[in-house]
Amino acid sequence: KATAPGQKVYSGLAGRITVTPPHFGHKPVSQATIKAIRDAVLSLPPHLRKRLEDAGASISVSPNMIDKWPDSIKDLPENTPTLNLAEVPGRIYGKEMNIYESAKVRGSTALKQARPPSMMRHTVLNESVQILDDIMNISGDPELRKLYEKDKQRVPDSAKAKLATFLKNDDWGPRETCAEMGAAMLGGGDEFTADLYRYFPNTKAWLKSKLGI
Repeated sequence: KATAPGQKVYSGLAGRITVTPPHFGHKPVSQATIKAIRDAVLSLPPHLRKRLEDAGASISVSPNMIDKWPDSIKDLPENTPTLNLAEVPGRIYGKEMNIYESAKVRGSTALKQARPPSMMRHTVLNESVQILDDIMNISGDPELRKLYEKDKQRVPDSAKAKLATFLKNDDWGPRETCAEMGAAMLGGGDEFTADLYRYFPNTKAWLKSKLGI
């Protein structure tokens, strides 16, 4: 658990944060990262945090994916044009949010510089919305899909490459858009926030209402 003797004991989702010990000579997860993640959880509106807790959500923080699953390095593609799983900041598996403090250097077990606490905060909020999406069927709602498709037409050609993740024609387009904007509205935000707010205003308004924030 992410507590030491004498530290405050947290309950609920804030008490379900486990930290993976380092492997491959990596540094342990920093206290700044753990604090950013816990603070993000504690900042969630109580009704949303309760939804996550009732669903059995938990959080696992690791230096990198290969620290949690050392054997995964054997099957990791190191020549893909897109990011591989050891390069993304996190991923959900069922109701477990996995957060990775650093990206792996390609062709090596070495890690890049730790991501800033602000990105760790955004990542856990993004993954919280993904789990809420699974619980509440947010991005699959027909009304949301209608607004999303309408908003999607607003995206100019000049922004399509940057926002490609959010424009996918399968379920992932609306899912990623909801997770990203939901995280920003809950106190996160990153390099995509301003563009998504600009081009997806109807989706944003619907999502805000659905989440009750």
